[in-house]
Amino acid sequence: MTLFRRHHYLSHDLAPSAVCFLAVWNGRPVAFSAWLPFLGSKRPARREHRTVTLPDYQGIGIGAALSSFCASLWKALGYRALSTTTHPGMIRARLRSADWRLRRSPSLVAGKRRDIFRHATTRLTAGFAYVGPALPASVARILLHI
Repeated sequence: MTLFRRHHYLSHDLAPSAVCFLAVWNGRPVAFSAWLPFLGSKRPARREHRTVTLPDYQGIGIGAALSSFCASLWKALGYRALSTTTHPGMIRARLRSADWRLRRSPSLVAGKRRDIFRHATTRLTAGFAYVGPALPASVARILLHI
């Protein structure tokens, strides 16, 4: 998503396996969200890779709404939806939302993980799981063309 590249603090690259969603307003792109497969010992999950809202549309909840919509889509297909964020506004929105459960309180990355997550050594990150309602599975399949 070239339009959003310079508005994200991490690298400009998306993982090749990312599934991307675009939010538009009056025919203009305003936000996007990318999600990745997440491998773990529990049931299959999807992890929010990146959600970016263009500056003119920040602060009104578009990014949080898009993120929750995507999470409800994954839940409809039987996946857990997980997210770790450093953005203070997104952390506040998730803490206030009944649709997200805090999994890891805001903290700095420490120990061995510091080498992997250098960006999180100076920024608080918090982990969340989506616990809100799922879209109807038929709608989720149509949206993902499956």
